[in-house]
Amino acid sequence: MITQEDKELILQNVDLTIPDEVFSRFDVLDECMGNITRFWDGKTDDIDKFNFVILGFPQGIGTRNMGGKEGARDGPAAFRKAFYKLPNYFEKQEGLLLDIGNIKIDLDSDLPSIHKRLIEIIPILIKYDIFPIIIGGGNDVTYAGVKGLKASGEFNRLGMVSFDAHLNLHEVPEKFISASSMQRIMSEFPEMIKSNNVVYFGSRKETISPHYARFVLENQMHIFYKDKISNLQRDLLQGLNLANYECDGIIMSFDMDCCDAGMFPGTSFPMPGGFNSDEIIEIAKSLSKYRMGAYLDIINLNPDEDRNDITSGMAALFLFHYLEKK
Repeated sequence: MITQEDKELILQNVDLTIPDEVFSRFDVLDECMGNITRFWDGKTDDIDKFNFVILGFPQGIGTRNMGGKEGARDGPAAFRKAFYKLPNYFEKQEGLLLDIGNIKIDLDSDLPSIHKRLIEIIPILIKYDIFPIIIGGGNDVTYAGVKGLKASGEFNRLGMVSFDAHLNLHEVPEKFISASSMQRIMSEFPEMIKSNNVVYFGSRKETISPHYARFVLENQMHIFYKDKISNLQRDLLQGLNLANYECDGIIMSFDMDCCDAGMFPGTSFPMPGGFNSDEIIEIAKSLSKYRMGAYLDIINLNPDEDRNDITSGMAALFLFHYLEKK
């Protein structure tokens, strides 16, 4: 049972999800993901009985700081509306999924203040053996997630697999931009996340300059370029094993701009030629089978740029198939 202190700390940092705003059904016999998800009311203290928690991170300051397309702040809402209406065809499991709301975003909040809220919540989830699923938001979500995992004190060494069209290694000291998230993670946590345990999957050569390509090689990081992936299941297994080598677990970050923007345009940095729908579902199922996951975020979902909610729907299907195998 969660302590009163931990419960109050979560409540200080989140706005609870209002179920009627994200889920409704017209057929009482049509059980959907919204029916098997508990929407936390802030009062019950059985949080520790759930396996997975959904937590939204509704901000796009890091994306805006680098001139990206506005709209990532609305990613969590769009995701929920797509996810909770999915029919639940697999067996209902009690205590599978809890939605605890969104990180609070005050009007005068800066990015470090917003990050601090997530950093305070993640150790609580880890303490009760609850798997965090964070819905963003820009790439800086992952940076805050890593800081939260570090603050939990439960991990000595973690690997990372990043599904992203970009490397996010840019050094811009004067302000936090989404494209500097990985650089900050590696520079601030060199003992917990060693460079040879960092794996990029689906990255695009068209987004990488020679300087950063050399940086990756010199630091023994691993890139599975999208145009070089010949056997998805085999390459995924290899990448996950590289990320997890001598580690306590792996951080998984799925940036929606690794998807083919011709099919899924709803991201802040769309690029044609990424993963198609079948590949995305295969990735989700493969990640689910891999038992060393410690954290998952789904980021860079921008409904302002979407078409018929197709990208939100794909993000929802990604998590659906990840949970199906659980």
